[in-house]
Amino acid sequence: MKQRNDKFIEVVTNDDPKEGHHLPHHPVLKKSAITPIKIVFNCSARTTQNSVSLNDCLQTGPSLTQRIFDVLLKFCIGTEAYTADIRETFLRVGLQEEDRNYKKFLWIEDPNDPNSDLITYRFASVLFGATSSPFLFQATLDSHLKKSNSPNKTEISNNLYVDNFQGTPSSESKLLNIYDEVNLELLGANMPIQSWVRKTFNPLRLLSPILNGKLIMQERWQQKIGWDDLLTPTLQEKLHELVKDFKTVLWSDNEAVLKWVKNNNSKKPYVSNCDKEIRELSVGYKLRYVPTKENPADYLSRGLTSQQLTKTEMWFNGPQWLVSDQWPEYKAQVIITNVTVPTENPEPPRTLVIDPNRYSEVNKLIGVTQVL
Repeated sequence: MKQRNDKFIEVVTNDDPKEGHHLPHHPVLKKSAITPIKIVFNCSARTTQNSVSLNDCLQTGPSLTQRIFDVLLKFCIGTEAYTADIRETFLRVGLQEEDRNYKKFLWIEDPNDPNSDLITYRFASVLFGATSSPFLFQATLDSHLKKSNSPNKTEISNNLYVDNFQGTPSSESKLLNIYDEVNLELLGANMPIQSWVRKTFNPLRLLSPILNGKLIMQERWQQKIGWDDLLTPTLQEKLHELVKDFKTVLWSDNEAVLKWVKNNNSKKPYVSNCDKEIRELSVGYKLRYVPTKENPADYLSRGLTSQQLTKTEMWFNGPQWLVSDQWPEYKAQVIITNVTVPTENPEPPRTLVIDPNRYSEVNKLIGVTQVL
């Protein structure tokens, strides 16, 4: 067996079935020339309904894995993109001698002879399927990189997502430098890199055409700012800079809302409050109507697949008339230029019913007030 030759597993001599834990396993067929059959070990299996599994007894540990969104953001930085992965990821992390008997399993002595005797193996390394494996792997890799003298160790660490390694350097020479450094560093940790792929692409183009806006929203959530709460001065400045990058025209395919804002005479409290808020947020901008079929933002609510979205020209460029000198006038057109917020009527002055200066004692004043 290859795993035995690689010292990922070892034979258990004089096995005591009552000591430790035996793992069930089953094969999974894969369309792969490297590993057409993968053996999956079930660390969550229980012997009875009320018994515990191996995973029930393991401590998961904190998550040290980077967020997938942060990983994808890095693909917007450079001009070159590369991906690779660590071969036999978790198996590269060794297990302490006293823990190995809890990861035993049965196997036939001769794989070519189904009638051969069963022998007991045990894992000498971390295996896929155990709840503690992701933490143990990432902690081991982080510890190795912290001790490294490589000038690129921070970049290597930041570009790892579990066993996947990816990044976007700014030049081809930088990419080749990272290629040499990563192979050298991870080989020293007994974690060889394989399946290098080089491409130029931007995976976030489909996910968020206005990335900075999403980052502002993310920062608002992190600061626990509610929908009706004022933004902090820092976020207000960021939002203002974001809006300055676009034309000062706000579009809506809701004709009713635009008419409410234009007329500003609704007697319904909810509509009036919404109208007031829209006007406050739209000071100095134009509000125009766009039909739903010509509104690119509407595509995100239609449930389109990524392939359909890539073939939709309006999503990337907007309606064709947007880049022309003349925008069409629709029947339902509502244009509001230089929106202003109406001045609220000041509260009328209050008239004192009782003149407190007429009473020399507070108790008398209170008594008169109670009578009234």
